[in-house]
Amino acid sequence: MSTVNAVIPLVTDIAKSLYGQASAEPDADKRARLASAGARLESWRVVSGIVRLAQALPQLQVRADEFDPDEHFLNVENGVIDLRIGELLPHDPKLMMSRLAPVLYDPDAVFPLSGTRPCVWPCWVTRRRSRSCSARSVTR
Repeated sequence: MSTVNAVIPLVTDIAKSLYGQASAEPDADKRARLASAGARLESWRVVSGIVRLAQALPQLQVRADEFDPDEHFLNVENGVIDLRIGELLPHDPKLMMSRLAPVLYDPDAVFPLSGTRPCVWPCWVTRRRSRSCSARSVTR
């Protein structure tokens, strides 16, 4: 997720919170200030400034080589597959996965013609380690 995509929902949530505080505020002057602050947060100029500020913060910056550190994880729509053991793990931002295979992992899937359950170790996993591709397929 880019910084822009992560920051904008936070800013709009703060604006909504300010509107909620304004509606519950009995003092008219304070209510107007809260509503005004919420309106300012919805301005594109203010949002752009907040995004630029967030992009400049070192704690929010990540180098490209920090993503996808473990070649044995495959990110799919319903989780992350540990290819060493074939287990589906929950999505976890700490894994720093940058790519998503647009499929759902089904551990009980069977080949339609043979009725066997495949356990395939993809070629691309072994290519990083050697020049040859030594993918293997094991049926249960």
